[in-house]
Amino acid sequence: GGVMLAIGGTTGCSALSEQVLPANLEGRVASNGTAEDHLAAASLYQQRAQSQEARAATYERLAAALSVHQDPKGIRRSGLRTAAQERRQDADEMHQLYATHYAQAQSLLGKQQPQ
Repeated sequence: GGVMLAIGGTTGCSALSEQVLPANLEGRVASNGTAEDHLAAASLYQQRAQSQEARAATYERLAAALSVHQDPKGIRRSGLRTAAQERRQDADEMHQLYATHYAQAQSLLGKQQPQ
């Protein structure tokens, strides 16, 4: 019963194309963002990575829990594993964006003169 609901959300990559940053913050970090802007972006990317990793783990648990009787051809299991893999790839991307923005923030903080 409950497993079918989970599978409904795994088709396509609409979940992966959600905007992570608010548009105004995205605009600032793309042009001349402050250290605070980059730290805010890094934090949002880190949160997104963690949520995608949690979703991937859920899909993997659901796939592992399916019996041969429930999924004789392995189609549902395969779909869940694919969904988990997509979430992990998205999480990896988010970790890279986190690292990039965190480094930019540190660089900007290093350039600021003490008052």
